[in-house]
Amino acid sequence: MRPAADATNRAEAALPQPANTDGAVGRGLPRHPHDAAGQAPPYELPPSSRRVGQAKRTHHSDGPWELPKGWEWVPIGNLCDLLNGRAFKAQDWGTAGLPIIRIQNLNNHAKPFNYFAGTVEPRHLVKDGDVLISWSGTPGTSFGAFVWNRGPGVLNQHIFRVDFDASRVDASYFAHAVNLRLDELIRRAQGGVGLRHITRGELDAVPLPIPFPRDPSRSLELQRHIVARLEDLLADVREARRLLGEMSSASKALPPSIADDLFNDLAVACAPVVPLGSVLKEKPQYGLSLKASETPLGLPILRMGNIQDGELSFEHLKFLELQEKERGKYLLRDGDILVNRTNSVELVGKCAVFREPRDAVFASYLLRLTARPSKSRPAYLAAYINSTRGRMHIQSKLTRAIGQVNINATNLVEMPVLLPSLARQDEVVGRLEAAGADVGELRQLLTQKFTLLDHLEQSILERAFRGELG
Repeated sequence: MRPAADATNRAEAALPQPANTDGAVGRGLPRHPHDAAGQAPPYELPPSSRRVGQAKRTHHSDGPWELPKGWEWVPIGNLCDLLNGRAFKAQDWGTAGLPIIRIQNLNNHAKPFNYFAGTVEPRHLVKDGDVLISWSGTPGTSFGAFVWNRGPGVLNQHIFRVDFDASRVDASYFAHAVNLRLDELIRRAQGGVGLRHITRGELDAVPLPIPFPRDPSRSLELQRHIVARLEDLLADVREARRLLGEMSSASKALPPSIADDLFNDLAVACAPVVPLGSVLKEKPQYGLSLKASETPLGLPILRMGNIQDGELSFEHLKFLELQEKERGKYLLRDGDILVNRTNSVELVGKCAVFREPRDAVFASYLLRLTARPSKSRPAYLAAYINSTRGRMHIQSKLTRAIGQVNINATNLVEMPVLLPSLARQDEVVGRLEAAGADVGELRQLLTQKFTLLDHLEQSILERAFRGELG
Protein backbone atom coordinates (compact mmCIF):
# COMPACT_ATOMS: atom_id res chain seq x y z
CA MET A 1 0.00 0.00 0.00
CA ARG A 2 3.12 2.19 0.00
CA PRO A 3 2.57 4.17 -3.26
CA ALA A 4 -0.98 5.11 -2.23
CA ALA A 5 0.24 6.08 1.23
CA ASP A 6 3.02 8.22 -0.28
CA ALA A 7 0.52 10.12 -2.43
CA THR A 8 -1.75 10.65 0.59
CA ASN A 9 1.15 11.81 2.75
CA ARG A 10 2.29 14.30 0.09
CA ALA A 11 -1.15 15.86 0.05
CA GLU A 12 -1.36 15.96 3.87
CA ALA A 13 2.16 17.34 4.29
CA ALA A 14 1.51 20.10 1.79
CA LEU A 15 -1.32 21.51 3.87
CA PRO A 16 -0.05 24.51 5.88
CA GLN A 17 -1.12 25.24 9.42
CA PRO A 18 -4.22 27.45 9.66
CA ALA A 19 -3.34 31.05 9.02
CA ASN A 20 -4.19 34.08 11.11
CA THR A 21 -6.54 35.84 8.71
CA ASP A 22 -6.76 39.01 10.79
CA GLY A 23 -6.23 41.61 8.11
CA ALA A 24 -4.49 39.13 5.81
CA VAL A 25 -5.32 37.56 2.50
CA GLY A 26 -4.52 34.13 3.83
CA ARG A 27 -1.27 32.31 4.44
CA GLY A 28 0.90 32.00 1.36
CA LEU A 29 -1.45 33.86 -0.97
CA PRO A 30 0.16 36.65 -3.04
CA ARG A 31 -0.30 40.09 -1.56
CA HIS A 32 -1.67 42.93 -3.62
CA PRO A 33 -0.77 46.65 -3.87
CA HIS A 34 -4.19 47.57 -2.49
CA ASP A 35 -3.25 45.91 0.81
CA ALA A 36 -0.91 48.79 1.64
CA ALA A 37 -3.73 51.26 1.29
CA GLY A 38 -5.88 49.10 3.50
CA GLN A 39 -8.90 49.39 1.26
CA ALA A 40 -10.07 47.87 -2.02
CA PRO A 41 -11.65 50.11 -4.66
CA PRO A 42 -15.42 50.29 -4.88
CA TYR A 43 -17.04 47.37 -6.67
CA GLU A 44 -20.42 46.49 -8.03
CA LEU A 45 -21.23 42.89 -9.02
CA PRO A 46 -21.38 42.53 -12.81
CA PRO A 47 -24.72 43.09 -14.50
CA SER A 48 -25.81 40.56 -17.09
CA SER A 49 -28.02 40.74 -20.15
CA ARG A 50 -30.14 38.13 -18.39
CA ARG A 51 -31.27 37.37 -14.85
CA VAL A 52 -28.06 38.06 -12.94
CA GLY A 53 -28.19 41.83 -13.19
CA GLN A 54 -31.85 41.80 -12.23
CA ALA A 55 -31.37 39.90 -8.97
CA LYS A 56 -32.16 42.07 -5.96
CA ARG A 57 -29.74 40.58 -3.49
CA THR A 58 -27.12 41.99 -1.18
CA HIS A 59 -23.46 41.48 -2.06
CA HIS A 60 -22.90 39.92 1.34
CA SER A 61 -24.43 36.66 2.49
CA ASP A 62 -23.96 34.74 5.67
CA GLY A 63 -21.79 31.67 5.21
CA PRO A 64 -20.83 28.64 7.27
CA TRP A 65 -17.42 30.00 8.32
CA GLU A 66 -15.56 33.28 8.77
CA LEU A 67 -13.66 34.47 5.70
CA PRO A 68 -10.38 36.42 5.51
CA LYS A 69 -10.66 40.20 5.44
CA GLY A 70 -11.79 41.40 2.04
CA TRP A 71 -13.49 38.11 1.07
CA GLU A 72 -17.25 37.90 0.83
CA TRP A 73 -19.96 35.27 0.68
CA VAL A 74 -21.68 35.89 -2.65
CA PRO A 75 -24.85 34.04 -3.70
CA ILE A 76 -24.45 31.94 -6.83
CA GLY A 77 -27.27 33.91 -8.44
CA ASN A 78 -25.19 37.11 -8.17
CA LEU A 79 -22.25 35.50 -9.95
CA CYS A 80 -23.80 33.82 -12.95
CA ASP A 81 -26.80 32.86 -15.03
CA LEU A 82 -27.99 29.22 -14.98
CA LEU A 83 -29.31 27.82 -18.28
CA ASN A 84 -31.06 24.48 -18.20
CA GLY A 85 -30.51 21.82 -20.87
CA ARG A 86 -32.95 20.54 -23.45
CA ALA A 87 -35.52 17.84 -22.66
CA PHE A 88 -34.55 15.26 -25.28
CA LYS A 89 -36.81 12.33 -26.04
CA ALA A 90 -35.52 8.85 -26.86
CA GLN A 91 -36.54 9.30 -30.50
CA ASP A 92 -34.21 12.34 -30.71
CA TRP A 93 -31.18 10.15 -30.04
CA GLY A 94 -28.99 9.05 -32.91
CA THR A 95 -25.49 7.97 -33.82
CA ALA A 96 -24.38 11.16 -35.60
CA GLY A 97 -24.26 14.86 -34.77
CA LEU A 98 -23.33 16.48 -31.47
CA PRO A 99 -22.96 14.34 -28.34
CA ILE A 100 -25.80 14.80 -25.85
CA ILE A 101 -24.24 15.59 -22.48
CA ARG A 102 -26.15 13.70 -19.78
CA ILE A 103 -25.42 13.40 -16.06
CA GLN A 104 -23.86 9.97 -16.63
CA ASN A 105 -21.33 11.59 -19.00
CA LEU A 106 -20.29 14.02 -16.27
CA ASN A 107 -19.83 11.36 -13.60
CA ASN A 108 -18.22 8.65 -15.73
CA HIS A 109 -16.15 9.24 -18.84
CA ALA A 110 -16.56 5.60 -19.80
CA LYS A 111 -20.32 6.03 -20.33
CA PRO A 112 -21.28 6.25 -24.03
CA PHE A 113 -22.88 9.29 -25.62
CA ASN A 114 -26.13 9.54 -27.51
CA TYR A 115 -26.03 12.02 -30.39
CA PHE A 116 -28.32 14.69 -31.87
CA ALA A 117 -28.10 15.91 -35.47
CA GLY A 118 -30.94 18.45 -35.39
CA THR A 119 -31.06 22.20 -34.84
CA VAL A 120 -29.76 23.32 -31.45
CA GLU A 121 -30.53 26.59 -29.69
CA PRO A 122 -27.39 28.49 -28.64
CA ARG A 123 -28.45 28.26 -24.97
CA HIS A 124 -28.14 24.46 -25.17
CA LEU A 125 -24.67 24.37 -26.75
CA VAL A 126 -21.63 23.46 -24.66
CA LYS A 127 -17.98 24.15 -25.43
CA ASP A 128 -14.73 23.35 -23.65
CA GLY A 129 -14.29 25.47 -20.54
CA ASP A 130 -18.01 25.74 -19.76
CA VAL A 131 -19.07 24.98 -16.20
CA LEU A 132 -21.94 22.51 -15.88
CA ILE A 133 -23.95 21.77 -12.73
CA SER A 134 -26.02 18.60 -12.44
CA TRP A 135 -29.00 19.39 -10.26
CA SER A 136 -31.15 16.25 -10.24
CA GLY A 137 -30.58 12.62 -9.35
CA THR A 138 -29.26 10.56 -6.45
CA PRO A 139 -27.61 12.49 -3.59
CA GLY A 140 -23.94 11.61 -3.31
CA THR A 141 -23.57 10.50 -6.94
CA SER A 142 -25.44 12.83 -9.29
CA PHE A 143 -25.05 16.35 -7.91
CA GLY A 144 -21.95 18.40 -8.68
CA ALA A 145 -20.15 21.02 -10.78
CA PHE A 146 -17.83 20.15 -13.66
CA VAL A 147 -15.62 22.07 -16.07
CA TRP A 148 -16.37 20.54 -19.47
CA ASN A 149 -13.31 19.59 -21.56
CA ARG A 150 -14.53 16.93 -24.02
CA GLY A 151 -15.39 19.03 -27.05
CA PRO A 152 -18.60 20.61 -28.39
CA GLY A 153 -21.86 19.08 -27.23
CA VAL A 154 -25.51 19.75 -26.57
CA LEU A 155 -26.84 19.90 -23.02
CA ASN A 156 -29.48 17.51 -21.71
CA GLN A 157 -32.10 18.47 -19.13
CA HIS A 158 -31.27 18.30 -15.40
CA ILE A 159 -27.96 20.07 -16.03
CA PHE A 160 -27.33 23.82 -15.87
CA ARG A 161 -24.80 25.56 -18.08
CA VAL A 162 -23.23 28.31 -15.99
CA ASP A 163 -22.71 31.63 -17.79
CA PHE A 164 -20.58 34.23 -16.01
CA ASP A 165 -18.11 37.04 -16.74
CA ALA A 166 -14.77 35.27 -17.19
CA SER A 167 -12.92 38.49 -16.30
CA ARG A 168 -14.35 38.23 -12.78
CA VAL A 169 -14.83 34.51 -12.10
CA ASP A 170 -12.48 31.62 -12.87
CA ALA A 171 -14.32 28.53 -14.13
CA SER A 172 -12.31 26.01 -12.10
CA TYR A 173 -12.55 28.14 -8.95
CA PHE A 174 -16.32 28.35 -9.35
CA ALA A 175 -16.66 24.57 -9.88
CA HIS A 176 -14.51 23.74 -6.85
CA ALA A 177 -16.43 26.24 -4.71
CA VAL A 178 -19.77 24.73 -5.71
CA ASN A 179 -18.52 21.20 -4.97
CA LEU A 180 -17.35 22.36 -1.56
CA ARG A 181 -20.98 23.28 -0.85
CA LEU A 182 -22.46 19.98 -2.11
CA ASP A 183 -23.82 19.10 1.32
CA GLU A 184 -25.70 22.40 1.29
CA LEU A 185 -27.01 21.70 -2.21
CA ILE A 186 -28.23 18.25 -1.22
CA ARG A 187 -29.82 19.65 1.94
CA ARG A 188 -31.79 22.09 -0.21
CA ALA A 189 -32.75 19.41 -2.74
CA GLN A 190 -36.40 18.42 -2.99
CA GLY A 191 -37.90 14.97 -3.51
CA GLY A 192 -38.02 11.65 -1.72
CA VAL A 193 -35.49 8.93 -1.03
CA GLY A 194 -33.48 8.23 -4.18
CA LEU A 195 -34.27 10.78 -6.88
CA ARG A 196 -34.10 14.42 -5.80
CA HIS A 197 -33.61 17.80 -7.43
CA ILE A 198 -32.63 21.34 -6.51
CA THR A 199 -34.52 24.30 -7.95
CA ARG A 200 -32.84 27.20 -9.71
CA GLY A 201 -33.97 29.51 -6.93
CA GLU A 202 -32.45 27.34 -4.22
CA LEU A 203 -29.19 27.02 -6.14
CA ASP A 204 -29.07 30.79 -6.76
CA ALA A 205 -29.24 31.35 -3.00
CA VAL A 206 -26.25 29.17 -2.08
CA PRO A 207 -23.36 31.51 -1.17
CA LEU A 208 -19.80 30.93 -2.38
CA PRO A 209 -16.61 32.41 -0.85
CA ILE A 210 -15.16 34.98 -3.26
CA PRO A 211 -11.86 36.77 -2.59
CA PHE A 212 -12.04 40.57 -2.98
CA PRO A 213 -15.14 40.58 -5.20
CA ARG A 214 -15.05 44.39 -5.37
CA ASP A 215 -11.71 44.29 -7.17
CA PRO A 216 -12.18 41.99 -10.21
CA SER A 217 -8.54 41.78 -11.34
CA ARG A 218 -7.29 41.11 -7.83
CA SER A 219 -10.05 38.59 -7.25
CA LEU A 220 -9.29 36.69 -10.46
CA GLU A 221 -5.57 36.60 -9.65
CA LEU A 222 -6.26 35.03 -6.26
CA GLN A 223 -8.83 32.62 -7.66
CA ARG A 224 -6.30 31.31 -10.18
CA HIS A 225 -3.59 31.03 -7.55
CA ILE A 226 -5.92 29.03 -5.30
CA VAL A 227 -6.94 26.75 -8.18
CA ALA A 228 -3.31 26.05 -9.09
CA ARG A 229 -2.49 25.13 -5.50
CA LEU A 230 -5.66 23.06 -5.20
CA GLU A 231 -4.93 21.09 -8.34
CA ASP A 232 -1.43 20.21 -7.11
CA LEU A 233 -2.81 18.81 -3.87
CA LEU A 234 -5.85 17.11 -5.39
CA ALA A 235 -3.63 15.43 -8.00
CA ASP A 236 -1.94 13.53 -5.17
CA VAL A 237 -5.34 12.61 -3.72
CA ARG A 238 -6.52 11.35 -7.12
CA GLU A 239 -3.35 9.31 -7.57
CA ALA A 240 -3.76 7.74 -4.12
CA ARG A 241 -7.40 6.95 -4.92
CA ARG A 242 -6.36 5.37 -8.24
CA LEU A 243 -3.76 3.17 -6.56
CA LEU A 244 -6.23 2.11 -3.88
CA GLY A 245 -8.70 1.26 -6.63
CA GLU A 246 -6.13 -1.00 -8.28
CA MET A 247 -5.48 -2.71 -4.95
CA SER A 248 -9.21 -3.15 -4.39
CA SER A 249 -9.61 -4.79 -7.81
CA ALA A 250 -6.62 -7.05 -7.17
CA SER A 251 -7.95 -8.09 -3.76
CA LYS A 252 -11.32 -8.95 -5.31
CA ALA A 253 -9.61 -11.25 -7.81
CA LEU A 254 -7.52 -13.04 -5.16
CA PRO A 255 -10.07 -15.59 -3.79
CA PRO A 256 -11.07 -16.87 -7.28
CA SER A 257 -7.38 -17.22 -8.15
CA ILE A 258 -6.72 -19.24 -4.99
CA ALA A 259 -9.75 -21.44 -5.73
CA ASP A 260 -8.50 -22.13 -9.25
CA ASP A 261 -5.09 -23.14 -7.89
CA LEU A 262 -6.69 -25.54 -5.39
CA PHE A 263 -8.90 -27.18 -8.02
CA ASN A 264 -5.94 -27.45 -10.40
CA ASP A 265 -4.05 -29.29 -7.65
CA LEU A 266 -6.98 -31.71 -7.31
CA ALA A 267 -6.92 -32.34 -11.05
CA VAL A 268 -3.19 -33.07 -10.95
CA ALA A 269 -3.83 -35.47 -8.07
CA CYS A 270 -6.42 -37.25 -10.27
CA ALA A 271 -9.41 -36.57 -8.06
CA PRO A 272 -12.55 -38.33 -9.36
CA VAL A 273 -14.77 -36.38 -11.76
CA VAL A 274 -18.54 -36.82 -11.43
CA PRO A 275 -21.63 -34.98 -12.76
CA LEU A 276 -22.91 -32.29 -10.42
CA GLY A 277 -26.33 -33.91 -10.38
CA SER A 278 -24.93 -37.12 -8.86
CA VAL A 279 -23.92 -35.37 -5.64
CA LEU A 280 -27.24 -33.56 -5.13
CA LYS A 281 -29.88 -34.79 -2.72
CA GLU A 282 -32.77 -33.77 -4.98
CA LYS A 283 -33.47 -32.16 -8.34
CA PRO A 284 -32.78 -28.42 -8.69
CA GLN A 285 -35.76 -26.25 -7.81
CA TYR A 286 -36.82 -23.02 -9.52
CA GLY A 287 -37.87 -20.10 -7.30
CA LEU A 288 -41.02 -18.02 -6.99
CA SER A 289 -42.46 -15.86 -9.78
CA LEU A 290 -44.56 -13.57 -7.59
CA LYS A 291 -44.46 -9.78 -7.35
CA ALA A 292 -42.57 -8.70 -4.24
CA SER A 293 -42.77 -5.48 -2.26
CA GLU A 294 -40.27 -3.28 -0.44
CA THR A 295 -42.71 -3.16 2.49
CA PRO A 296 -41.21 -5.47 5.15
CA LEU A 297 -44.22 -7.74 5.53
CA GLY A 298 -43.93 -11.51 5.26
CA LEU A 299 -40.72 -13.23 4.21
CA PRO A 300 -37.65 -11.72 2.52
CA ILE A 301 -37.18 -13.06 -1.01
CA LEU A 302 -33.62 -13.43 -2.26
CA ARG A 303 -33.04 -12.33 -5.85
CA MET A 304 -30.10 -12.46 -8.23
CA GLY A 305 -28.79 -9.12 -6.95
CA ASN A 306 -28.43 -10.60 -3.47
CA ILE A 307 -25.62 -12.90 -4.68
CA GLN A 308 -22.44 -10.83 -4.46
CA ASP A 309 -18.90 -12.21 -4.87
CA GLY A 310 -19.85 -15.72 -3.76
CA GLU A 311 -21.79 -14.52 -0.70
CA LEU A 312 -25.40 -13.66 0.04
CA SER A 313 -26.13 -10.01 0.74
CA PHE A 314 -29.22 -9.17 2.78
CA GLU A 315 -29.34 -5.56 1.64
CA HIS A 316 -32.01 -4.14 -0.69
CA LEU A 317 -34.46 -6.89 0.19
CA LYS A 318 -38.00 -7.30 -1.05
CA PHE A 319 -40.74 -9.24 0.72
CA LEU A 320 -43.60 -11.64 0.07
CA GLU A 321 -46.61 -12.76 2.11
CA LEU A 322 -47.16 -16.46 1.34
CA GLN A 323 -49.68 -19.11 2.16
CA GLU A 324 -48.35 -21.88 4.42
CA LYS A 325 -48.13 -24.38 1.55
CA GLU A 326 -45.98 -22.09 -0.61
CA ARG A 327 -43.94 -21.03 2.38
CA GLY A 328 -42.96 -24.61 3.13
CA LYS A 329 -42.13 -25.35 -0.50
CA TYR A 330 -39.80 -22.41 -1.04
CA LEU A 331 -38.38 -21.79 2.44
CA LEU A 332 -34.58 -21.92 2.33
CA ARG A 333 -32.69 -24.38 4.51
CA ASP A 334 -29.21 -24.06 5.96
CA GLY A 335 -26.71 -25.23 3.34
CA ASP A 336 -28.91 -24.64 0.29
CA ILE A 337 -26.94 -23.45 -2.75
CA LEU A 338 -28.56 -20.66 -4.77
CA VAL A 339 -27.47 -20.39 -8.42
CA ASN A 340 -28.36 -17.41 -10.61
CA ARG A 341 -29.76 -19.01 -13.76
CA THR A 342 -30.53 -15.81 -15.77
CA ASN A 343 -28.36 -12.73 -16.03
CA SER A 344 -25.68 -11.16 -18.22
CA VAL A 345 -22.99 -13.38 -19.75
CA GLU A 346 -20.52 -12.26 -17.08
CA LEU A 347 -22.80 -12.91 -14.10
CA VAL A 348 -25.02 -15.86 -15.02
CA GLY A 349 -24.21 -18.93 -12.91
CA LYS A 350 -22.92 -17.04 -9.87
CA CYS A 351 -23.89 -18.82 -6.68
CA ALA A 352 -23.73 -18.71 -2.88
CA VAL A 353 -24.62 -20.88 0.13
CA PHE A 354 -27.53 -19.91 2.38
CA ARG A 355 -26.24 -19.81 5.97
CA GLU A 356 -28.46 -17.22 7.58
CA PRO A 357 -30.30 -17.92 10.86
CA ARG A 358 -33.43 -16.36 9.40
CA ASP A 359 -36.31 -17.45 7.20
CA ALA A 360 -36.23 -16.49 3.53
CA VAL A 361 -37.49 -17.71 0.15
CA PHE A 362 -35.97 -17.32 -3.32
CA ALA A 363 -37.03 -15.80 -6.65
CA SER A 364 -37.54 -17.43 -10.03
CA TYR A 365 -34.20 -16.37 -11.53
CA LEU A 366 -32.50 -18.55 -8.92
CA LEU A 367 -32.12 -22.32 -8.70
CA ARG A 368 -31.90 -24.16 -5.38
CA LEU A 369 -29.35 -27.02 -5.19
CA THR A 370 -29.20 -29.30 -2.14
CA ALA A 371 -25.97 -31.20 -1.57
CA ARG A 372 -26.05 -34.88 -0.61
CA PRO A 373 -24.31 -34.87 2.81
CA SER A 374 -22.62 -38.22 2.28
CA LYS A 375 -21.04 -37.04 -0.97
CA SER A 376 -20.35 -33.33 -0.90
CA ARG A 377 -20.10 -30.13 1.12
CA PRO A 378 -22.29 -27.18 0.02
CA ALA A 379 -19.43 -24.68 0.31
CA TYR A 380 -17.16 -26.89 -1.81
CA LEU A 381 -19.77 -27.24 -4.57
CA ALA A 382 -20.50 -23.50 -4.56
CA ALA A 383 -16.79 -22.70 -4.82
CA TYR A 384 -16.45 -25.13 -7.73
CA ILE A 385 -19.44 -23.69 -9.60
CA ASN A 386 -17.99 -20.19 -9.14
CA SER A 387 -14.50 -21.29 -10.27
CA THR A 388 -13.07 -20.98 -13.77
CA ARG A 389 -13.79 -24.68 -14.34
CA GLY A 390 -17.41 -24.28 -13.33
CA ARG A 391 -17.87 -21.14 -15.37
CA MET A 392 -16.39 -22.78 -18.48
CA HIS A 393 -19.13 -25.41 -18.34
CA ILE A 394 -21.83 -22.77 -17.77
CA GLN A 395 -20.59 -20.62 -20.66
CA SER A 396 -20.68 -23.65 -22.97
CA LYS A 397 -24.34 -24.37 -22.14
CA LEU A 398 -25.89 -20.90 -22.28
CA THR A 399 -29.08 -20.14 -24.16
CA ARG A 400 -29.74 -16.54 -25.16
CA ALA A 401 -32.75 -14.28 -24.78
CA ILE A 402 -33.19 -10.55 -25.36
CA GLY A 403 -30.46 -8.82 -23.35
CA GLN A 404 -29.77 -11.83 -21.12
CA VAL A 405 -28.55 -15.43 -21.13
CA ASN A 406 -29.79 -18.50 -19.29
CA ILE A 407 -28.46 -21.78 -17.88
CA ASN A 408 -31.23 -24.29 -17.24
CA ALA A 409 -31.27 -26.94 -14.53
CA THR A 410 -30.70 -29.84 -16.95
CA ASN A 411 -27.53 -28.32 -18.36
CA LEU A 412 -26.31 -27.17 -14.97
CA VAL A 413 -26.39 -30.63 -13.34
CA GLU A 414 -24.30 -32.03 -16.19
CA MET A 415 -21.34 -29.98 -14.96
CA PRO A 416 -18.29 -32.25 -14.39
CA VAL A 417 -17.08 -31.73 -10.81
CA LEU A 418 -13.78 -32.76 -9.24
CA LEU A 419 -14.90 -34.69 -6.16
CA PRO A 420 -12.22 -35.66 -3.63
CA SER A 421 -13.00 -37.12 -0.21
CA LEU A 422 -15.10 -35.15 2.26
CA ALA A 423 -11.97 -34.55 4.32
CA ARG A 424 -10.20 -33.04 1.32
CA GLN A 425 -13.28 -30.98 0.49
CA ASP A 426 -13.23 -29.64 4.04
CA GLU A 427 -9.55 -28.77 3.61
CA VAL A 428 -10.26 -26.84 0.39
CA VAL A 429 -13.16 -24.99 2.02
CA GLY A 430 -11.03 -24.14 5.06
CA ARG A 431 -8.26 -22.67 2.92
CA LEU A 432 -10.75 -20.65 0.88
CA GLU A 433 -12.46 -19.34 4.02
CA ALA A 434 -9.09 -18.34 5.53
CA ALA A 435 -8.14 -16.53 2.33
CA GLY A 436 -11.54 -14.88 2.24
CA ALA A 437 -11.11 -13.65 5.81
CA ASP A 438 -7.69 -12.17 4.98
CA VAL A 439 -9.07 -10.46 1.89
CA GLY A 440 -12.02 -9.19 3.92
CA GLU A 441 -9.65 -7.53 6.39
CA LEU A 442 -7.68 -6.00 3.52
CA ARG A 443 -10.83 -4.65 1.88
CA GLN A 444 -11.95 -3.13 5.19
CA LEU A 445 -8.59 -1.39 5.42
CA LEU A 446 -8.93 -0.14 1.85
CA THR A 447 -12.41 1.18 2.63
CA GLN A 448 -10.97 3.10 5.57
CA LYS A 449 -8.28 4.54 3.32
CA PHE A 450 -10.88 5.62 0.75
CA THR A 451 -12.81 7.34 3.55
CA LEU A 452 -9.61 9.04 4.71
CA LEU A 453 -9.04 10.35 1.19
CA ASP A 454 -12.59 11.70 1.06
CA HIS A 455 -11.99 13.56 4.33
CA LEU A 456 -8.60 14.79 3.12
CA GLU A 457 -10.07 16.09 -0.14
CA GLN A 458 -12.81 17.91 1.77
CA SER A 459 -10.23 19.35 4.15
CA ILE A 460 -8.12 20.62 1.24
CA LEU A 461 -11.16 22.29 -0.31
CA GLU A 462 -12.16 23.90 2.97
CA ARG A 463 -8.64 25.22 3.59
CA ALA A 464 -8.48 26.58 0.06
CA PHE A 465 -11.70 28.54 0.44
CA ARG A 466 -10.63 29.89 3.79
CA GLY A 467 -7.56 31.39 2.12
CA GLU A 468 -5.24 29.05 4.03
CA LEU A 469 -3.36 27.20 1.28
CA GLY A 470 0.28 28.09 0.78
